[in-house]
Amino acid sequence: MPPAGRSQDGWTTPRAGVTSRRWGGGTALAVAAALPAWLAGAAIASGGAHVSVRPTVGSRTTHFVVRFTAQRTGYVGSSWSGYRVVVSGPSVSGRSAHGCTSAKALTVPPTSQGQHVRVTLTPGGRSHAWCKATYAGWLQETVRPACGFRKLCPLARDLQPTFIATMTVGRFSFRVR
Repeated sequence: MPPAGRSQDGWTTPRAGVTSRRWGGGTALAVAAALPAWLAGAAIASGGAHVSVRPTVGSRTTHFVVRFTAQRTGYVGSSWSGYRVVVSGPSVSGRSAHGCTSAKALTVPPTSQGQHVRVTLTPGGRSHAWCKATYAGWLQETVRPACGFRKLCPLARDLQPTFIATMTVGRFSFRVR
């Protein structure tokens, strides 16, 4: 017996006189589960990135430089990918009560395969100083479908929300004293 509101062949009648065809629940679920995994697989096929930071210990005004070797990012085939460097220290809100920087996130411009990337982390906030703490950092890669300029992919239109996969591909840490 089909669920209420659905006939044996999968057709529904949401209101009188209107008939529409729905995707079967299993089909939509399978596609929803497979697409992010497929996109993520392409992004992490290299086994992750070696990420380093210099210096590993610095003062409140130190500029920390994060380095890694990138995969190709930007628009590649039917997907878009990009890197982001994220650091988090002692506060959840990004700033402590003293106006020092306790979190930061920077987007990396599109890269080429094998490109050596350097991202400089500078303190912000009112004092332009890092909080005294140990910071944990992540290199994140985001992959999403790209079907052309200002166009939604047909699958993304049918299955909301648009599929985005964000993976941590490397980790680092530094300390401010």
